[in-house]
Amino acid sequence: MRGNLRTATAAAALQVGTIGLFVAVCAFFALMSPTFLLPANLLNILRQTAILAVLSFGMTTVIVVTSGEADMSVGGVTGFAAALTVTLLKLGAGTALAVLSGLGAGLALGFLNGLLVTRVGLLPFLATLATLNIGLGLEQWLTRGTYIPYSDPLIGLVANENIYGVPAAAVLLLFVFLAFYLLLDHSPWGRKVYAIGGNWQVARASGIDVARHTTLAFALSGLSCGLAGVLLVGRLSGLTPLAASPLLLDTLLAGYISGTVSSSGTPNVAGALFGALLVGVLTNGLAVIRVPTFYMNLVKGLLVLLVVTANAIQRRQAAVR
Repeated sequence: MRGNLRTATAAAALQVGTIGLFVAVCAFFALMSPTFLLPANLLNILRQTAILAVLSFGMTTVIVVTSGEADMSVGGVTGFAAALTVTLLKLGAGTALAVLSGLGAGLALGFLNGLLVTRVGLLPFLATLATLNIGLGLEQWLTRGTYIPYSDPLIGLVANENIYGVPAAAVLLLFVFLAFYLLLDHSPWGRKVYAIGGNWQVARASGIDVARHTTLAFALSGLSCGLAGVLLVGRLSGLTPLAASPLLLDTLLAGYISGTVSSSGTPNVAGALFGALLVGVLTNGLAVIRVPTFYMNLVKGLLVLLVVTANAIQRRQAAVR
């Protein structure tokens, strides 16, 4: 009983601390720059955060099913999906075909991750690291290492424009959030994913097909990378090679933050959205006050270390309990 109380108290303290960090970050940037709280900048944060949030939903699904492991391939898979999308558009393919191809590319590499983990027996870190480099290689092959300009009206509208004053990307994000929220947190499949993440041996003993559900979780992460890749093409009006690579650090941070704002310490989709917004505010605020890029990476790296450590302590306390 005392151990349960200590664990609950620690989780609540971490939750309050993470929310407090978000408030403190917003207050700091508001004091440092008069433009930070302007409506135009706040809408820009929503628009910029859409890609990261979509990726964080898939990342969180993998973190849940693997009990803390991450999908390291998001940068490469997103880049390949974006490269395939813009290449097909450049060759004259219709928007629908190009978008579906980008989504399919992400789904295929995500499914490959799942098979490598569940059928081959590779550790998630090694499997997704291999797929990261496969995606990067395919992206470089398609782009030939050069910027590919292309402005598709529909993709550009979703990525950059507003609908009645609200960023279209934020509207799309809302629908993606609801889909992941219902699937992971309010469906039989989601309950099985959480059961596998809690203890896969017990889940298997209870009749859950651990391999199939784990593979589907990785495939879902790949699908989110495909969607992010399509949005990236719209944001950049084409594709700059390796533009998606920096997204890995931000996605890891958002995914692991999702566990710190959960009362149970278990990552969830709502927490992932909060994590993406925190990272988005941090990135935007540092840019607004003109902090050099290498300092941004330093701050984010330290935050990843802090958040991952906090998650590890939570899991250790739960195991002791």
